Amino acid sequence: DATAVFEVDMTGIVRRRIAVREEFRHRTGVDLTFLPFAIKAAVEALVQFPAVNVSVAAEGILAFRHIHIGVAVAVDGGRNPGTDGLVVPVLHHADRLSVAGIARAVADLAARARTGTLQPDELNGGTFTVNNTGAIGSIISTPIIPLPQAAIMTTEAIVKRPVVLTDGEGNDSIAIRSMMYTCLTFDHRAFDGLTAGRFMAHVKQWLESIGPVIDLY
Repeated sequence: DATAVFEVDMTGIVRRRIAVREEFRHRTGVDLTFLPFAIKAAVEALVQFPAVNVSVAAEGILAFRHIHIGVAVAVDGGRNPGTDGLVVPVLHHADRLSVAGIARAVADLAARARTGTLQPDELNGGTFTVNNTGAIGSIISTPIIPLPQAAIMTTEAIVKRPVVLTDGEGNDSIAIRSMMYTCLTFDHRAFDGLTAGRFMAHVKQWLESIGPVIDLY
């Protein structure tokens, strides 16, 4: 396995979330977190790079026909030692959903994962997994691939940092930006670092393109 780490400027998404958060909650019934954006970015990249949406089997590389995203959900066992864990419900046909649709589906799956009321088919069939390790403060991670998938992507903590920006005329300036690392661990037998890099570059480009006119619904 290998891990690729990309840095993403999340400033546009942070600003968009602040601007629409109350309206979004009123319209959808759920809070707008950063995870649906990351899942949507991964889905868009999987559409462009189907070589990532595969499995390694004895008979060779098997391509999945659909995009089913596993979403890692931490389960807190409370005061009972050894009962904490991780459940990975699956968002089936994620490529058919908008950011809002993903937000609603993830909120529902996560709530039922924590109450143990998921159905068996909601835990099966994942073709690619996204894990929001940044929710617990992680800034870089090397996740373990959930077999038989060939890759897993994490989103890390969003941190304000000084960043050098270059304008169209080549002039540099320093600005405070909301930055995030996103990490892809992939099975090198399934695809190489070039494909992984192109996939992650597409994720980065999609996330950084979010602005005030992108339709969330």
